[in-house]
Amino acid sequence: MGELVPRSELVKQGWRAFGGVTGGIVLLVLRGISKAGFWPGLLAGAFLVILGLGIGSSRQDRAAGGITIAIGAATLIGSIPIFAGVRWLMTVAGIALIAAGAWSLVKFFVNLRKRG
Repeated sequence: MGELVPRSELVKQGWRAFGGVTGGIVLLVLRGISKAGFWPGLLAGAFLVILGLGIGSSRQDRAAGGITIAIGAATLIGSIPIFAGVRWLMTVAGIALIAAGAWSLVKFFVNLRKRG
């Protein structure tokens, strides 16, 4: 059939699945906020950029801070009517994250079933 996957790899697959699906849903919600108007998108985007700067200040969380800053900047830019094309990119990225998370979830359950 297949070899047993180590427990540490199984945990990574589970967290990857959770992060992908959750990140995709959050990105689609932020796309909706940026579409709601200039001010909601501006406020949400600015909040996320500031939050990302705070998160990224520690060495271990620099990647998470950078991702938060990028998502905040996309939300902020997407709320400006002339840059509405960014919202399309946010939609594609959100759906791709959900798909990648779902694939990791399938692999997680297949490997979990092998263990049990």
